[in-house]
Amino acid sequence: FPFLRNFDPYAGHSWASGSARFADGNNNESSSEAMNAWYGLTLLGEALGDRPLRDLGLWLYNTELSGIEEYWFDVTGENFPAAYTPATATMVWGGKTVYETWFSAAPEALHGINFLPVHGGSLYLGRYPDWAEANWQGLLAGKGGKPVEMWADVLWMFRALSDPADAQRWLAASGERIKPEAGNSRPNTAHWIHALAWLGQVDRSVTADAPLCATFQRSGQRTHVAWNLGSAPRTVRFSDGASLTVPPHACAHDAH
Repeated sequence: FPFLRNFDPYAGHSWASGSARFADGNNNESSSEAMNAWYGLTLLGEALGDRPLRDLGLWLYNTELSGIEEYWFDVTGENFPAAYTPATATMVWGGKTVYETWFSAAPEALHGINFLPVHGGSLYLGRYPDWAEANWQGLLAGKGGKPVEMWADVLWMFRALSDPADAQRWLAASGERIKPEAGNSRPNTAHWIHALAWLGQVDRSVTADAPLCATFQRSGQRTHVAWNLGSAPRTVRFSDGASLTVPPHACAHDAH
């Protein structure tokens, strides 16, 4: 295997099938699985205090993110041709972009395969709330008025990034019918949705000098969150002038 294995620095994203044994070249379906890998690498580097490993994870995560926002999501609406009508791309090939998966034609699969697994490293899915809203509406249009069934928990967690109140309604209406996706659970789903209802939407305009941070905004209130995996307290400074002192092996937040 080459350095970085399945990640293609030239393309700016990973390939799930990189042997180019198809007429349209290589392909990649679940971009979120790649992001899960690079987030895990970042966490490992932070936990071990291995800065080169952490920084490699961060570079892979952010480079992959740029590719996803351009090729899979087209968050600015500048890349998909007019003839391409779906709200998102499901699979990117070397020679084409398609709204299909290898395993299912269900609308939930066509959208959800690029969301799961959902965790703290998935907050990038909410960087453009208007895009997230359009993606959700595209999913509902594909369902034709039928309820979301397959991977419902994953999709409601995605919904919470653009409209957490609506995600709460979906969750409440599900009662005991929800069957979590194999890598998820009911408590994790509820925690994510209700937390975002309090925090609001991701504010991508704010950056920080530490990797495991996020900023949210709701009704004019901005909340900063930071996680410290180190064994000593850490002061995290945000680009809007806010700062947080985070105890070791802990998470902290503020609201103003």
